[in-house]
Amino acid sequence: MTQLTVISVGTLKEDYLRAAVAEYEKRLSAFCRVENVTVKEERIPDESDETAVKAALRAEGERMLSRVP
Repeated sequence: MTQLTVISVGTLKEDYLRAAVAEYEKRLSAFCRVENVTVKEERIPDESDETAVKAALRAEGERMLSRVP
């Protein structure tokens, strides 16, 4: 059976979004195995400049790439 890996940044806080993810996992389970991988969200200070944002995105991207099967 095919393996589907979904990699995302941060956790879902809203109940309706978590319910939607569960519903899609249930629907897809007939066709493939689904694995949800969540990587830690990089915190950016409120008063951040463009370099801080780019560094945070780079760090999140590297975490995501490290989890690619």
